[in-house]
Amino acid sequence: MNDIDCAFVVNPAARNGWVGKNWQDMVQIISRYLPIKDVHFSQQPHHAQQLAKQLAHSSAQLIISVGGDGTHSDVANGILKSGVPAGSISLGIIDAGTGGDFRRGLRGEHNVAGYCQTIATQPANLVDVIQVQYCADEVEAKRFVLNMATCGLGANVVEHISRSRGRTLFKMRYALATLSEYFKFETPTLRLFVDGQQEQQFMPLMVAVANGSHAGGGMAFAPQALLDDGLLNVTVIQPQSLFSALKVMKTLYTGDVSRLSTVHNFIATGLKISGPSIYFEVDGDLVGYLPARFTVLPKALSVIGIDPRRQAAQA
Repeated sequence: MNDIDCAFVVNPAARNGWVGKNWQDMVQIISRYLPIKDVHFSQQPHHAQQLAKQLAHSSAQLIISVGGDGTHSDVANGILKSGVPAGSISLGIIDAGTGGDFRRGLRGEHNVAGYCQTIATQPANLVDVIQVQYCADEVEAKRFVLNMATCGLGANVVEHISRSRGRTLFKMRYALATLSEYFKFETPTLRLFVDGQQEQQFMPLMVAVANGSHAGGGMAFAPQALLDDGLLNVTVIQPQSLFSALKVMKTLYTGDVSRLSTVHNFIATGLKISGPSIYFEVDGDLVGYLPARFTVLPKALSVIGIDPRRQAAQA
């Protein structure tokens, strides 16, 4: 590993500022396994994407993301938007966020030392990403989905959590935010075009477009999703009573959600969602508004220590 040019993109605000406060202690651990010379700190939302894009055009062969799922997604977007050939630069992950969903696919122990050891000793694998084209400030935009995108209640929950930072465990915060937003949610009418076929119309509680299997701090919205199968896993959850919604929430944690009659699953390589101009989120960040077009890009990103089938196995 010492002969590889590697750079770190660090989000000091991750885990409610924990990374920034404990960075020097983290350095002591990281330096046992990896050369830590080229370090860049993000200063604002999505700055990590800009840093990663710049580094991809330098001599870096490995860019290590230190933060949570949003940071990892931003760094992946920076690599992908740089235009470098797939596999020429690898993404390494030291997870230090609150949700911790994408890191489920990593081999090794889930702590700073374990992530570093994985980066230092494990090979890289190519995984799929999802390209989404959408509207942002009346301008067409593009982003890559590393793990999952949702619209409907899921996006509302993400927005709620972004307004209510706290020290409560993330799973509890997500569950409470879901209940709070459930009572205010107005069901939209959405049109889904799967692989360009005839539209299917729904009035869903939420729609999840998945590359990985988990989101929301351990909720298996797409239990069968694999990171390297070249497919989108689409989950549509229909409106229901509070009692039934609580049942759905339980099955999201047990990995049994696809068995419910109020849940519809689709496999596709492309998907368009249109309807009212409601916002959607990507990897835990609100990014834009419908309509949106999702396309899977097979094996587009190199990630060190990832086992593309490990996430689904934990559902």
